[in-house]
Amino acid sequence: MIRRAWLPIALLAVWEIGARLGWINSTLLPPPSQIATALVDWARDGALVLDALASVGRVVAGFALAAILGISVGALVALLPVVRRNVVPVIELLRPIPPIAWIPMAILWFGIGTTSAVFIVCVGGFFPIVTATMHGIAHVRRETIQTARSLGAGQWLTVTHVVLPAALPDILSGVRTGLGSAWMSLIAAELVASQSGLGYRIQLSRLFLRSDSVVAGMLVIGLLGVAMSLGLRALERRLTIWNGATLGADAVLGGRPVEQPQAGR
Repeated sequence: MIRRAWLPIALLAVWEIGARLGWINSTLLPPPSQIATALVDWARDGALVLDALASVGRVVAGFALAAILGISVGALVALLPVVRRNVVPVIELLRPIPPIAWIPMAILWFGIGTTSAVFIVCVGGFFPIVTATMHGIAHVRRETIQTARSLGAGQWLTVTHVVLPAALPDILSGVRTGLGSAWMSLIAAELVASQSGLGYRIQLSRLFLRSDSVVAGMLVIGLLGVAMSLGLRALERRLTIWNGATLGADAVLGGRPVEQPQAGR
C-alpha cells in the first residue's frame, strides 16, 4: 500500500515545500496544508455536508433518470428496426452537443435551481448509457440467441433472459462512463444555474479569491465521484460474476490480468 502511495505523497511534499519557499504562488495555488485547513473550516460550520448532500442528490436523481431512459431507449433502438430508423438520427444529432450548451435552455425551461441541474445531469449521463446499450445488444452473439430460440424461448424470454444479460457488461460500462459525465455536467450546472451545492460553493469561493476553498471543493467532488464509481464497480462485479472477461479491482490496481480457467481444467 505504501509503495503504491509514494508518488502522491512525494508530489504533495514537493508542492508544500515549494509553496513555503516561494517557488509556487500560494495565492494562485495554495499548499496542501492551507487546503486542508479550508476543508476543515468548511466542514466545521456544516456547509460542507449541506453542499455535498445537495450535489449528490442532484447527481443521483439525474443519473437514475439517465440510466432508465438510456437503457430503455438503447434497448428499443437495438431490438426494433422501426425505432432504430427514426431514433438513431436524432441521437447522432444531439450527442455531440456538450451538456453545458444545454444550460441556457435549462434555465429558460426550469429556472435556476435543482430541476435545471437534474436536467443537465440527465443529459450528460444519457448519451454514454444509450450508446453502450445499443452497442452491447447489437453485439450479442447470434448463436446464443438461436440456441435460446431452439430451446423454446419466446421473444420476450429471449430478450430478458438472454440478450440483456449478455449485453450487461457493456451496459454497465456505459453506466460508469455516464456517471463521470453526470458529475462533470452537474458541476457545470451548479456553477451557473444553482444557488447551492459544491459547484456553487466553488464559484462563490472564486468570487472571494479563496483559491484554497476552490481546490477543497474540487477535492470533495473527486472523492465523492470515486466513491460512487467504486460502488458501481462492486455492483458490476456482482451482476456479471459469470463474465470471465471482467477484471476485478485487484487486477486493475495490481496491473495483472485475472487468469481465466482453461477449458478442461
